[in-house]
Amino acid sequence: MSAARYSAALMIGYAPFDPSDAWLLQAVLYAGGLTEGAELRDVIGLGDGIRDALFTAEELRGGFARLAAAGFVRAEAGRYFVVGEARGLAKKEGLSLAAHGEEIAAFLAASNYRGTDPEAPDPDLSDEKIAAATRTYLAPLLEKKGDVN
Repeated sequence: MSAARYSAALMIGYAPFDPSDAWLLQAVLYAGGLTEGAELRDVIGLGDGIRDALFTAEELRGGFARLAAAGFVRAEAGRYFVVGEARGLAKKEGLSLAAHGEEIAAFLAASNYRGTDPEAPDPDLSDEKIAAATRTYLAPLLEKKGDVN
């Protein structure tokens, strides 16, 4: 399924989740969210690896707020953990990234969560903290690029 079709499919009937929420949950899963917890820079890096794009601050703030309110992600001591029913979403051997993303999107669509975004965003996800985590993730990549030139 193309990225455009995937995003369009997510938008239909998947409220209250946004299309990027499945991508975010997938990144948390891959960044250690089932075990030691995922650091923000690792979530950003895995998100880049999955979709070749960086999360926006709104995708991170809104996505974490919705996933936490639904009981699928918990933040603790600067790390994000996959909790509750979402723990069953561990990647199965032989499943492609795209197929796993579709499985996660279907899980979110079928969830019983029908709430709305929390009123106040997580103060721990300030623009400055997100920018710092993004710089930390990108620094080694930019360094390698400099070595090549």
